[in-house]
Amino acid sequence: GFLHRLDVPSSGLILSASTYEAFYDFQIQLATGSLARNYVVLCHGSFPKGRQDIRARVHWVTGSSETNTASNVLPGGRPAHTKMNVLRNANGFGQLFSLLSVRINTGRRHQIRLHLTHVGQPTVHDSRYSAVATWQGDLAWCPRNFLHRHCLACLPCDDRSGTGWKAFEPLPSDLAEALAKLHALSNSSPQVMPTLSAAMA
Repeated sequence: GFLHRLDVPSSGLILSASTYEAFYDFQIQLATGSLARNYVVLCHGSFPKGRQDIRARVHWVTGSSETNTASNVLPGGRPAHTKMNVLRNANGFGQLFSLLSVRINTGRRHQIRLHLTHVGQPTVHDSRYSAVATWQGDLAWCPRNFLHRHCLACLPCDDRSGTGWKAFEPLPSDLAEALAKLHALSNSSPQVMPTLSAAMA
């Protein structure tokens, strides 16, 4: 069975267990943070270089129509923690952007997209959490939500033996083409793609 899911406009790796033992083992690892989920995200605005953390409680309405409703940051929501490393700041189309490597310690619904919007820097081409004008502007150069799960890593718990494992998924061609339209704000490289390639290796 599937251990988790991806938002419909996103892409990347999904973990599925083929036995009951593996399913419950991975559930424990998800709950304890031993299973790492890493994403590549392009968002609006310029984050300061280095590591960033967003901690904001996430609330969503459960039920038959839950996939059609947005999550919200509310005091009564469930704890949510998003870790980010700023890979590169870039510009294009008269705007500033940040290329992020993101790891989530919790898996709340739409967590990354909501947290980025919460701090005023929504994911590129996010029709749900961006302002309409922002989303319409992104349509001209980015075909879909720029959020891709590129790595899953099983990190052994303290009571485990072994070295764990990692799985990688390259950035899809449509997102890579969109990213190539931007220019990095750095004297070392005029393009953003070399930085991304190194981060995903």
